[in-house]
Amino acid sequence: MQSAIALLVLTDTAEIWHLVVLSFVSGTVVAVTYPAFHGMVPILVPPGDRKPAYVLIGQTDSLLHIAGPAAAGILVAATSPGWALAFDAATYFAAAGFLVLVKIPFGERAERQASVIGDFRVGWSFARSLGWVIPASCCALVFNALNSGAIGVLGPVIAQNTIGSEGFGIARSAEAVGLFVTGFFLVHLTIRRPMHAIMVGFFALALPMLAITPVSTVALALAFLVAGVGLAVLSLAWSLTVQEKVPEEMLSRIMAIDGFFSFIAMPVGQLLVGPLVLLMSIRSVELGSFVLSGIVMVVALATPAIANVRLEGVTPDAKKPAAR
Repeated sequence: MQSAIALLVLTDTAEIWHLVVLSFVSGTVVAVTYPAFHGMVPILVPPGDRKPAYVLIGQTDSLLHIAGPAAAGILVAATSPGWALAFDAATYFAAAGFLVLVKIPFGERAERQASVIGDFRVGWSFARSLGWVIPASCCALVFNALNSGAIGVLGPVIAQNTIGSEGFGIARSAEAVGLFVTGFFLVHLTIRRPMHAIMVGFFALALPMLAITPVSTVALALAFLVAGVGLAVLSLAWSLTVQEKVPEEMLSRIMAIDGFFSFIAMPVGQLLVGPLVLLMSIRSVELGSFVLSGIVMVVALATPAIANVRLEGVTPDAKKPAAR
């Protein structure tokens, strides 16, 4: 997709509808790769090494969020947006080359169905039987919708007339710094009540909503730094919970459900925030989003199906009796 976008930009033929269609295709690909990627980790990594592996994945992602925009800016300044997109496309080809080298052992799926709909029904039924997957995913839906609207859409708008795009970029990069640094401590941290960590982590992501009106670069950067800490904690807690509570043959299906709730929330939040600002004000929307995030956290932690989840430090396979 990046190659096609780069070609359109370089030939000066790019139109909005081109980008819309290619973005749609890109999103479809992400919908497939997201659960598949998270389903690979327990297969490739031994149980004792999975926690450091999840932390390393989070740190790598945070480094890319720090270095990526800087590298993109340098490429655009030195060449052009089209060539910067072409370089981005080349990194995807390089990543694909590395993935080809990864050998995934093939395993039989006892619950495999003849159609995608059948597989979805089996996965949804298993998610309901666990009790906590769907309620937690619904909470993630609300948190992500609020964050994508209040921060993703309104953040740059507010910054444009206050601290500028440079100030907002600096403040936003603090989130990646918080995520990266927290990883070093999470390796030594034992998480027993993961849903508490996840909900508090989601609430930490709402702190920039308070600091953005009125806005200062320092205050906003500190808020994003704490948000990065929360993101690191909730990402690890969710990964550990899923790999412990969900057998390997169901893991990708559960992650697909999680991804659906999380990703569908983002465009919803982006579309709703505009009409809300027209009805109220930017500050009211930011404060209201922050308060609603706190309410969702409290309600979630008061829900037994969510709050009672405990981590024992073992995998589903380890619970099975040894074959005789």
